[in-house]
Amino acid sequence: MTSTPIEIIAASGMTDLAHRVYQRLDQQRFGYIAVEDHHFPDGEMKPTIPEIVRHKEVYLFHPMYPDVNENLVKAGLTIDALTNASVENITLVLPYLQYSRQDRIDVPGAPFSAKFVAQVLQLSPKVEHMLPMDLHVEQIEGCYDIPVENLYGAVVFAEHFHQLLHNDFENVVVYSPDFGGAVRARRFAKMLHPDVRTF
Repeated sequence: MTSTPIEIIAASGMTDLAHRVYQRLDQQRFGYIAVEDHHFPDGEMKPTIPEIVRHKEVYLFHPMYPDVNENLVKAGLTIDALTNASVENITLVLPYLQYSRQDRIDVPGAPFSAKFVAQVLQLSPKVEHMLPMDLHVEQIEGCYDIPVENLYGAVVFAEHFHQLLHNDFENVVVYSPDFGGAVRARRFAKMLHPDVRTF
Protein backbone atom coordinates (compact mmCIF):
# COMPACT_ATOMS: atom_id res chain seq x y z
CA MET A 1 0.00 0.00 0.00
CA THR A 2 1.30 3.48 -0.87
CA SER A 3 2.32 5.50 2.15
CA THR A 4 -0.10 8.35 2.87
CA PRO A 5 0.36 11.18 5.37
CA ILE A 6 -3.26 11.07 6.60
CA GLU A 7 -5.19 7.94 7.55
CA ILE A 8 -8.91 7.44 8.05
CA ILE A 9 -9.15 4.84 10.82
CA ALA A 10 -12.51 3.10 11.15
CA ALA A 11 -13.51 1.32 14.33
CA SER A 12 -16.09 -1.43 13.98
CA GLY A 13 -19.54 0.06 13.76
CA MET A 14 -18.22 3.04 11.80
CA THR A 15 -16.66 1.36 8.77
CA ASP A 16 -19.51 2.29 6.41
CA LEU A 17 -19.51 6.00 7.27
CA ALA A 18 -15.72 6.23 7.42
CA HIS A 19 -15.31 4.51 4.05
CA ARG A 20 -17.91 6.76 2.41
CA VAL A 21 -16.01 9.80 3.70
CA TYR A 22 -12.74 8.29 2.44
CA GLN A 23 -14.22 7.78 -1.04
CA ARG A 24 -14.95 11.52 -1.26
CA LEU A 25 -11.35 12.47 -0.42
CA ASP A 26 -8.17 12.73 -2.45
CA GLN A 27 -6.92 9.15 -2.17
CA GLN A 28 -3.38 10.23 -3.00
CA ARG A 29 -3.34 12.02 0.36
CA PHE A 30 -5.64 9.84 2.45
CA GLY A 31 -5.52 6.18 3.35
CA TYR A 32 -8.16 3.96 4.92
CA ILE A 33 -7.66 1.33 7.64
CA ALA A 34 -10.27 -0.70 9.52
CA VAL A 35 -9.50 -1.52 13.16
CA GLU A 36 -9.34 -5.25 13.91
CA ASP A 37 -11.16 -6.38 17.07
CA HIS A 38 -10.07 -9.29 19.20
CA HIS A 39 -12.25 -10.57 22.05
CA PHE A 40 -11.32 -12.82 24.97
CA PRO A 41 -13.55 -15.31 26.81
CA ASP A 42 -13.85 -13.05 29.88
CA GLY A 43 -15.22 -10.19 27.75
CA GLU A 44 -11.99 -8.23 27.40
CA MET A 45 -11.29 -6.70 24.00
CA LYS A 46 -8.15 -5.74 22.14
CA PRO A 47 -8.54 -3.39 19.16
CA THR A 48 -5.46 -3.43 16.93
CA ILE A 49 -4.28 -1.32 14.00
CA PRO A 50 -3.29 -3.77 11.22
CA GLU A 51 -1.04 -1.38 9.25
CA ILE A 52 1.87 0.94 10.03
CA VAL A 53 0.70 4.43 10.98
CA ARG A 54 3.93 5.87 12.40
CA HIS A 55 4.17 9.67 12.04
CA LYS A 56 0.79 9.91 10.32
CA GLU A 57 -2.14 12.17 11.04
CA VAL A 58 -5.11 10.04 11.99
CA TYR A 59 -8.87 10.64 11.89
CA LEU A 60 -10.42 8.01 14.16
CA PHE A 61 -14.09 7.34 13.37
CA HIS A 62 -15.45 5.66 16.48
CA PRO A 63 -19.02 4.75 17.53
CA MET A 64 -20.12 5.65 21.05
CA TYR A 65 -23.60 4.15 20.74
CA PRO A 66 -25.59 1.96 21.43
CA ASP A 67 -23.38 0.41 24.16
CA VAL A 68 -22.05 3.68 25.55
CA ASN A 69 -19.94 2.17 28.32
CA GLU A 70 -18.28 -0.56 26.28
CA ASN A 71 -17.61 1.86 23.44
CA LEU A 72 -15.98 4.37 25.77
CA VAL A 73 -13.52 1.71 26.94
CA LYS A 74 -12.97 0.55 23.39
CA ALA A 75 -12.32 4.12 22.22
CA GLY A 76 -9.75 4.54 24.98
CA LEU A 77 -8.02 1.29 24.02
CA THR A 78 -7.99 2.23 20.33
CA ILE A 79 -6.52 5.64 21.13
CA ASP A 80 -3.86 3.90 23.22
CA ALA A 81 -3.08 1.51 20.34
CA LEU A 82 -2.65 4.45 17.97
CA THR A 83 -0.47 6.27 20.48
CA ASN A 84 1.74 3.19 20.91
CA ALA A 85 1.97 3.00 17.11
CA SER A 86 3.59 6.48 17.16
CA VAL A 87 1.02 8.41 15.14
CA GLU A 88 1.66 12.12 14.70
CA ASN A 89 -1.73 13.15 16.09
CA ILE A 90 -5.33 11.98 16.41
CA THR A 91 -8.59 13.71 15.51
CA LEU A 92 -11.58 11.97 17.07
CA VAL A 93 -14.69 11.81 14.85
CA LEU A 94 -17.55 10.98 17.23
CA PRO A 95 -21.03 11.49 15.73
CA TYR A 96 -22.54 10.66 19.12
CA LEU A 97 -20.90 11.69 22.39
CA GLN A 98 -22.27 9.80 25.38
CA TYR A 99 -22.87 11.34 28.80
CA SER A 100 -23.33 14.79 27.25
CA ARG A 101 -26.63 15.22 29.12
CA GLN A 102 -24.72 14.90 32.39
CA ASP A 103 -23.08 18.27 31.84
CA ARG A 104 -23.18 19.41 35.48
CA ILE A 105 -23.37 18.09 39.03
CA ASP A 106 -27.11 18.31 39.62
CA VAL A 107 -27.30 16.62 43.04
CA PRO A 108 -24.75 16.25 45.86
CA GLY A 109 -22.58 13.18 45.42
CA ALA A 110 -23.17 12.87 41.67
CA PRO A 111 -20.34 12.57 39.13
CA PHE A 112 -19.54 15.23 36.53
CA SER A 113 -19.88 12.58 33.84
CA ALA A 114 -19.31 14.77 30.78
CA LYS A 115 -16.01 15.99 32.24
CA PHE A 116 -14.98 12.42 33.11
CA VAL A 117 -15.58 11.27 29.52
CA ALA A 118 -13.51 14.23 28.31
CA GLN A 119 -10.65 13.20 30.59
CA VAL A 120 -10.76 9.61 29.30
CA LEU A 121 -10.72 10.69 25.67
CA GLN A 122 -7.82 13.08 26.29
CA LEU A 123 -5.59 10.69 28.25
CA SER A 124 -3.24 10.49 25.26
CA PRO A 125 -1.40 13.71 24.33
CA LYS A 126 -1.73 12.58 20.71
CA VAL A 127 -5.45 13.46 20.78
CA GLU A 128 -5.38 17.03 19.50
CA HIS A 129 -8.82 17.63 17.98
CA MET A 130 -12.38 16.36 18.20
CA LEU A 131 -15.33 16.44 15.77
CA PRO A 132 -18.60 15.54 17.55
CA MET A 133 -22.02 16.09 16.04
CA ASP A 134 -24.98 17.94 17.52
CA LEU A 135 -23.73 18.16 21.09
CA HIS A 136 -26.58 18.19 23.60
CA VAL A 137 -25.40 21.58 24.88
CA GLU A 138 -22.48 23.58 23.55
CA GLN A 139 -20.91 24.14 26.97
CA ILE A 140 -19.69 20.54 26.74
CA GLU A 141 -16.85 21.97 24.65
CA GLY A 142 -15.58 23.61 27.84
CA CYS A 143 -14.85 20.16 29.32
CA TYR A 144 -12.06 19.68 26.77
CA ASP A 145 -8.56 21.12 26.59
CA ILE A 146 -8.40 20.51 22.84
CA PRO A 147 -10.27 22.21 19.97
CA VAL A 148 -13.80 20.81 19.61
CA GLU A 149 -15.69 21.55 16.40
CA ASN A 150 -19.34 20.72 16.86
CA LEU A 151 -20.83 19.66 13.50
CA TYR A 152 -24.49 20.41 12.88
CA GLY A 153 -26.70 17.77 11.30
CA ALA A 154 -29.41 20.42 11.01
CA VAL A 155 -27.72 21.75 7.87
CA VAL A 156 -28.42 18.47 6.05
CA PHE A 157 -31.89 18.04 7.56
CA ALA A 158 -32.91 21.59 6.62
CA GLU A 159 -32.01 20.94 3.00
CA HIS A 160 -33.99 17.68 3.09
CA PHE A 161 -37.14 19.36 4.47
CA HIS A 162 -36.88 22.24 2.00
CA GLN A 163 -37.07 19.68 -0.79
CA LEU A 164 -39.67 17.48 0.92
CA LEU A 165 -42.06 20.33 1.73
CA HIS A 166 -41.33 22.40 -1.38
CA ASN A 167 -40.40 25.34 0.89
CA ASP A 168 -43.93 25.46 2.34
CA PHE A 169 -43.47 25.81 6.11
CA GLU A 170 -46.81 27.40 7.00
CA ASN A 171 -47.91 24.46 9.19
CA VAL A 172 -44.47 23.43 10.48
CA VAL A 173 -43.49 23.58 14.15
CA VAL A 174 -40.14 22.47 15.60
CA TYR A 175 -40.28 20.82 19.04
CA SER A 176 -37.34 20.33 21.36
CA PRO A 177 -37.44 17.11 23.44
CA ASP A 178 -36.00 18.94 26.46
CA PHE A 179 -34.60 22.26 27.65
CA GLY A 180 -31.07 21.34 26.55
CA GLY A 181 -32.19 20.98 22.95
CA ALA A 182 -34.04 24.31 22.79
CA VAL A 183 -31.13 26.22 21.29
CA ARG A 184 -30.67 23.59 18.56
CA ALA A 185 -34.42 23.60 17.85
CA ARG A 186 -34.47 27.39 17.40
CA ARG A 187 -31.42 27.26 15.15
CA PHE A 188 -33.03 24.54 13.01
CA ALA A 189 -36.31 26.47 12.76
CA LYS A 190 -34.47 29.53 11.45
CA MET A 191 -32.76 27.38 8.83
CA LEU A 192 -36.16 26.28 7.60
CA HIS A 193 -37.92 29.67 7.60
CA PRO A 194 -37.94 32.76 9.85
CA ASP A 195 -41.64 32.22 10.64
CA VAL A 196 -41.33 28.60 11.83
CA ARG A 197 -42.25 28.41 15.51
CA THR A 198 -40.43 26.37 18.17
CA PHE A 199 -41.64 24.76 21.39
